[in-house]
Amino acid sequence: MSSESHRRREPHRLIRIGEVLRKVGDSQSSWYAAVKAGRAPRPVNIGPRAVGWYEPDIDDVIDARLNGREWSPRMP
Repeated sequence: MSSESHRRREPHRLIRIGEVLRKVGDSQSSWYAAVKAGRAPRPVNIGPRAVGWYEPDIDDVIDARLNGREWSPRMP
């Protein structure tokens, strides 16, 4: 089994940009460039002036990078 199947994921946890950047190690400008280019997940609105990302999506970005591939959205 892969390490992905052993990791416990919380599908509804949203994290803000600061935590995203700490987890992935990107600068804010690099992260938003990746989002714009489709190489990272788009944020979801959580308030009038606030966005967040689903933590499992961010974990998928990290897993993809560790495996030498680009992130792609999960298909339902």
